[in-house]
Amino acid sequence: MTTAAASPAEGFVARVVPSVDGHDVRLTFASTSRADALISFDGNAIHDADLEVLHVVAAMPFTEKYAWFVAQLHGLKKTWQDGRLKIKVHRANVLVESFEQVLGMQKQHMYMPLRIEFMGESGLDAGGLEREWFTILTDELFDDSLGLFQSCHKDVGAFYIDAHSADVTKDHLLYFKATGRLLG
Repeated sequence: MTTAAASPAEGFVARVVPSVDGHDVRLTFASTSRADALISFDGNAIHDADLEVLHVVAAMPFTEKYAWFVAQLHGLKKTWQDGRLKIKVHRANVLVESFEQVLGMQKQHMYMPLRIEFMGESGLDAGGLEREWFTILTDELFDDSLGLFQSCHKDVGAFYIDAHSADVTKDHLLYFKATGRLLG
């Protein structure tokens, strides 16, 4: 009986590549066979201490990995005492004004609690204004007329990126970048 030699699995890793002028970045994918494992997705070297932690976590059972991951997320979250991420928008222009502010924020501020203010309206954001802002923002973002996303299953709210978004919306890449910052 002959057995075929096992072929290595082919995979891809994401890489963030800065533009020539350094003002923008694009996401590319590199084959795992060519990727440098000691470089993170943003192009920076992974420090030895971080690499050691990754090896320890990789050896954990899934439930422990999950608990570790949740603990890391909680470590990123800022408290009200650390400050708030204040977004002030006109109700008639929520998407554009919100994304302009999100794109201008520094990375460390993205973990702060949100405080939403609709300009020209009085109200304290105890969660209701934030909920309303997210509702308006997502309704506008996923609206067919904007041309960024297409619905694939309206009954479950599933969407995919429209391949023709550049034809419909001039600043489509900025919208996607801002969407990514909000999600992530």
